[in-house]
Amino acid sequence: MGFRPVSIADEEYVVATRWQRVGGAVVDGLILSAASFALAIAGGFDILGTIRGSLNGLPTVLDDPPAWFAGALFAIGAAYEIYFIGRFGQTPGKMVIGTRVVPVHHAGIPGFPVAGVRWAVPAVAGYLAGTGDGLLFWLTAAVYLPVLFQEYGQGVHDMIAKTYVIKN
Repeated sequence: MGFRPVSIADEEYVVATRWQRVGGAVVDGLILSAASFALAIAGGFDILGTIRGSLNGLPTVLDDPPAWFAGALFAIGAAYEIYFIGRFGQTPGKMVIGTRVVPVHHAGIPGFPVAGVRWAVPAVAGYLAGTGDGLLFWLTAAVYLPVLFQEYGQGVHDMIAKTYVIKN
């Protein structure tokens, strides 16, 4: 199923495909994973021991990370998404893939308030999901699954922030 083109300020734009959105998210995930890895090394974590323990089913520092580490990762993820979407309309992943986020009323850069709302919806779902086993999957799915079926490929975060993800 293809998406319909969107009309923004009397101009037609092509909505990003599902795979373009996934590709951008993968690139962003790799960048944020590298930042997490660097923070863990700087924090003195035994990375190899953590990997070995994880592979052997043993508890690791990542099962119950120190509050400063979890808070730093949360802040880095928030800053990354809000800054890049708010300032450029694209995260580095979207830049690589060739997509951008635009408000539904104009094809310009969304700005920080819109980027903040767009980030907060999945963040709140992820936080709430941390309260119960298996809930993370379902709340995350509730935010992102509409991308597969919604006419303009919008997730709940796009609908609430009133944004589209379009091809450059």
